[in-house]
Amino acid sequence: MSYICPCAEYLPPETSSTIPTFNVFKLRNFFLEHDIEFRKNVFEALKEPIFHLRYGLSLEEERLWLKKRWARLHELGFLKGTLTSVDPKIRSKYDAFFECIEMYDHSLSVAMGVHYGLFGSTIAFLGTDEQVREWLPKVEDCSMLGCFALTELGHGSNVRGIETQARYDQVSQEFIIHTPCETAQKYWIGGAAETAHWSTVFAQLTVDGINYGIHPFLVQLRDDNGRVLPGITIADCGHKMGLNGVDNGRIWFENVRIPRNYMLSRYNSVSSEGKYSSVYKTADERFAAQLGALTGGRVSIALSSTNQSKIGLTIAIRYGLSRRAFGSTSEGLEVPILNYLSHQLRLMPPLAATCIMSLCANRLRSRYRNRANENLKELHIWSSGFKSLMSWQMRDTLQECREACGGQGYKSENRIGIMKSTFDVLLTYEGDNLVLLQQVSRAVLSDFLRQLKKGHFIGSLAYLNSKDIFSGTLPQHKEGCIEYLRTIFRRREANALATLAKELATREHQGKSSFDAWNECLDLAAEAGRAHTELLFVDLSEEIISSINDEDASIGSVLKLCQQLFLFHLVDKQSVFLRTSCLSSKEAEYCHDKVIELCKQLRVVALPLVESFGIPSHLLGPIAFNWIAHNSRVRL
Repeated sequence: MSYICPCAEYLPPETSSTIPTFNVFKLRNFFLEHDIEFRKNVFEALKEPIFHLRYGLSLEEERLWLKKRWARLHELGFLKGTLTSVDPKIRSKYDAFFECIEMYDHSLSVAMGVHYGLFGSTIAFLGTDEQVREWLPKVEDCSMLGCFALTELGHGSNVRGIETQARYDQVSQEFIIHTPCETAQKYWIGGAAETAHWSTVFAQLTVDGINYGIHPFLVQLRDDNGRVLPGITIADCGHKMGLNGVDNGRIWFENVRIPRNYMLSRYNSVSSEGKYSSVYKTADERFAAQLGALTGGRVSIALSSTNQSKIGLTIAIRYGLSRRAFGSTSEGLEVPILNYLSHQLRLMPPLAATCIMSLCANRLRSRYRNRANENLKELHIWSSGFKSLMSWQMRDTLQECREACGGQGYKSENRIGIMKSTFDVLLTYEGDNLVLLQQVSRAVLSDFLRQLKKGHFIGSLAYLNSKDIFSGTLPQHKEGCIEYLRTIFRRREANALATLAKELATREHQGKSSFDAWNECLDLAAEAGRAHTELLFVDLSEEIISSINDEDASIGSVLKLCQQLFLFHLVDKQSVFLRTSCLSSKEAEYCHDKVIELCKQLRVVALPLVESFGIPSHLLGPIAFNWIAHNSRVRL
């Protein structure tokens, strides 16, 4: 008698998971924080046929579909009143809306975000009250479509070096916007190639031969019929590795004249007589204020990075619980691939990291919303560090999710591969990650040196007042005890700052300029920026989880598990902790063993954890569900 091998049948992920020990919907509220019903309405609208995801489109087709979808969302009125209102509850809907749209289509969220978030926010933050009243309602109702022209061919991260000129002509009382050379062409300007009729243009302001640095100006690019205006040349940036629905463009200005009141003048202005005035005392203060919109962009990127990680993890973990291979269970079935330790080591650390980073990103967003009452320097440190490490974490998470799903992870319809390419731009968008970490270390180092000179440390560096930070023994690690890990991360930052300060001083003592000394220490600077940000994650996550634990101990317990795995994995994968004697080789081995132990524990609650992310089913790939039925012949 011949043996017929029975075909494998689809078993839902729930069959390989246990009943959650915590309230999934309550944890979802902690992750989402606000406007939960509003988000549901946005997600429900995305079920309309016009929003069905399509793949393999040409560049022209992608842009056409984006315009149609933007028009439909505008028609539905989700953003009505969110730009012009000063009510924080209404403004929070703006954030919720864009988080939903980013989960659906990054091209659409970027195109709309450039118009509302960059173009609109520049007017809102840097325009006078009169300018805001005149222009912001037109931005909100899309009758004044705009873009944000800061980056140039020759200057991206070094914004101070942009070369576009804005010279004041007192006779005509106009500013003359000019592109003096090819490297001054505005580059990568989202919406410029086809969509935008207006732009906020950043240029070097010159009045009576004196350069006052970078300032923002409103410039009309096209007339009401969409024709490019005289003196302006616009070209398409062309096909990209992702985001092809966004019409990125290049812009040149040939002595384009604009009215004097088109300079956004909330903080700095030029009178009709040609007198420059500013509310700021120094050029550095002026520069920081002009780029305030970029801080908001970095906050958005931090949140977006964690959200894309959530989507990838939800797809990969659901697939890992339903896809079976090798071995045999007591029921005679092959083993779910998420039961293999190698698969757990691939997906559980990024799951833990995403949970903790999501909570930290929420706190960053809260601080940014209340920035009028915040320490702006500290907010810059947070936004720069969080943007860097969270976008890198997203990159690594999506890569692991792609590989963990094998060939299915490579299919466009399963979303992970598409997300990898379209969201890769976040690594350099609104600032190169390495440069941002160097900015973090520069800011923290200045506080370190100033407080060291005074002989007393305060704020986030107050732990340095302890005399045994470098030489004391590590606290005994007990389950759930954060002090063991906190001490390791404090040692790492203390070592990084002390080493950076020493190396800079040595080079300056050798007669090298401060620029050359800093340049030779950029590896140490990036490391110090990472060290500071990861210590922030330690302290901030502990504060947040303790508060949640007081409200619901079962949720606090699972988040504590995530925190432990996240931090132990950071130690385990970075040689710097061992190299700088933050822990011994025996302790390093202990940290590695803890990662394995915690991965096994987190696997038990992996499905309810990803369910708590609240990603609607129509934003997940087919492999998150019955992938056998989806690939059957009846669907050919």
